[in-house]
Amino acid sequence: MTAPESALSDLALMRAATVRLRASIDSLDAAAITAPSLLPGWTRAHVLSHLARNADGMRNLLLSARTGAPIGMYPSRPLRDADIDAGATRDPVLVLLDVHAAAERLAFDMAALPDDAWAATVSPFGPDGPRLAAPALPGLRMREVEAHHVDLGLGYTFADSPRAMAESFLNQLPSRFAQTDLAPITVTATDLHRSWTVGGDGGPTIEGRSSDLLAWALGRAPGSELTASDGSVPVSPGWG
Repeated sequence: MTAPESALSDLALMRAATVRLRASIDSLDAAAITAPSLLPGWTRAHVLSHLARNADGMRNLLLSARTGAPIGMYPSRPLRDADIDAGATRDPVLVLLDVHAAAERLAFDMAALPDDAWAATVSPFGPDGPRLAAPALPGLRMREVEAHHVDLGLGYTFADSPRAMAESFLNQLPSRFAQTDLAPITVTATDLHRSWTVGGDGGPTIEGRSSDLLAWALGRAPGSELTASDGSVPVSPGWG
């Protein structure tokens, strides 16, 4: 099996998202890197360290796809968090070098994944967790880079996301929200002229621009820019 067209498309989107991230961060000085991000309790150095460790974790999943070994993204959640906290205390120059080098290693490994490995499934959260098809990995990383680019608070917002990127996020809504307490809804992106049904038919319609829907769905905004057919935009259960 060669890489599916969807994986190749997402790989191109991932590379483009990484280029946009690099354009935003390469001119940052030390004060800007250590300043607070839009995520509570995290500086920009935390966000960038997380992106670097996420890239390394994704490479672990690629190794699992190549070998069949049950390798998760991280040894454990506490170690993942400790790595991010430690990374955020480094010299800001090292933080930038780390996030760039990690992204380049990941891009190389994804491009070099053998054809038969694309047929594999992997377990991001260990052998007892849910399995993910290897072709989903480029999109998973692409969405991670895009969301955290916004979280850096450098003026880049979901309104700057390309259409294909926004659709990639919103295509995940039904599965992401399936195991939550969110009542059935239909989500309509007015600028994309597309709708997604979450949790079954018959619920109210939540609509707005894709950028506002993304900010709401990812828990970055309460959804005040959205409208609901029943007059009440629900609280997002979070991306998870």
